Amino acid sequence: MTYDDFSHERNLILITIVLFNLTILISCNNPSENRQKANTTVSQDTSSVSHIKKTNSKEDTARIVGYWFTPHSAKVNIRFYNDGHFEFNDYNLKLEAYERLTGKYKLNDSLLVLQYDDRPQQTFKFYKDSDDNYYIKKNGYYFAKGDSQ
Repeated sequence: MTYDDFSHERNLILITIVLFNLTILISCNNPSENRQKANTTVSQDTSSVSHIKKTNSKEDTARIVGYWFTPHSAKVNIRFYNDGHFEFNDYNLKLEAYERLTGKYKLNDSLLVLQYDDRPQQTFKFYKDSDDNYYIKKNGYYFAKGDSQ
């Protein structure tokens, strides 16, 4: 092989490395992929969790009011108000955009029902875990209570 052959091969390797790094960079900044990865990491069906503690319904209604966020994706969050309505900032995978959803909520024991203004309702689990913190979970979602935002 001549010097020019080595030079050409080296350039191809450098181009391959640059393209590989660019692909990784783009995939790390893609919110829909990040959301899908986060969903598979943090989602679990709470019905199979044995350490969930029973809670008091009246106290829970007061505890749910406030700001709830998704760890590692703080843009996905819910705010519950005393008057029974909520604002849910969610990422829509089909639209590949964030959207604000609103409606009324109802808490029946450990079931939190979000009745949306513009789509079918969803049911989440609201519970106190063994760490004495409260969580809201559903397949693909995981919320922890946060400070006021």
